[in-house]
Amino acid sequence: MKRIYKYIFLVITIVLIISKPVRAQEITHIQKDINLIFVLDSSYSMNVNNKNKIAEEIIYMFVDNLPSKDTKIGYVAYNDSITTFLKPTTIKKHEERVNIKNRIKSIRKTGYSDMGLGMKKGFELVREDLKENSQPIMILISDGETSLSRNSNRTETHSELDMEEIVKKANGINMPIYTISLDKNHYILEGISRKTKGKMYDNPSSGDLINIFKEISENYSTSTVKPFIEIKGTGKKQDISISVKESYRDESNILVISSEPIREANIIGEKKDFHFSKSKYYFSVKIVGNKEGELLLNFITRKNAKVKVYKLSNYNANLILHVPDKIYKNKSFKIDAYFNMKMTSF
Repeated sequence: MKRIYKYIFLVITIVLIISKPVRAQEITHIQKDINLIFVLDSSYSMNVNNKNKIAEEIIYMFVDNLPSKDTKIGYVAYNDSITTFLKPTTIKKHEERVNIKNRIKSIRKTGYSDMGLGMKKGFELVREDLKENSQPIMILISDGETSLSRNSNRTETHSELDMEEIVKKANGINMPIYTISLDKNHYILEGISRKTKGKMYDNPSSGDLINIFKEISENYSTSTVKPFIEIKGTGKKQDISISVKESYRDESNILVISSEPIREANIIGEKKDFHFSKSKYYFSVKIVGNKEGELLLNFITRKNAKVKVYKLSNYNANLILHVPDKIYKNKSFKIDAYFNMKMTSF
């Protein structure tokens, strides 16, 4: 959504600097599909620095809550070699999202770490699948720098050169690299993000998950993330009731996040057209179609835990701007802007 606002501002700015009259025209902004690759450090040290499984929680949140229609997600897991990977794949079906998460859950943390090798493989997977109307994004999750065995056929210099090359290539295809640092040695990750117009997130907790998701998703999709209510955990089973109103939508999400682990989360009543996903610190309900009525959720979390509920709205629309017949410098004018479809809402 932020990108659409930037586009409107750019069009208006261009018009303002024109000194000659401009003929009427219709300008259409078509939202790009998302092509997201996660590059996940799976070296032995991640057993220590990722005890709370924040790395996995970040990936699950994007898989569960990004708009399913126009998104592809893949991953690379690396230590001192490439341990496993999945090229960017669609997440239209609930089963596809479950498959990605199950693969992430099965990754073992062993061996040394070769960050350059992991980034190189991630870039290759994105580049092979890149279409004209897609926005590539890389999210690199690591607890530090490259560390290789003496017996490795690669050196830290090899890895550093690979990182430098991928940063250049990422800029060549307009791919920001966001980084998640899970240790204090974050200067390398910060540099990668800064050079590619991404952002580094330093040692995030469960409370930071929503901010990471919101900032990245709103930059590259037509999604908005809005807080609904905030409550405290009771240590016992508690309910949340949410009114779902009729709207012109394909899907939408309810996201419940706790500062402490969540247990026994569930939907009460009819589950048709609801896709339920649960992780350690959150659970999410993806609503399919124009569902209307009351959605009742219940769960257990620790007493006094901070519980926040968010509504995720997705636009399935292109922005259309109508520029007037004649525009003169230093004179006021009107631009009509509208979407060709209505917003997903509650």
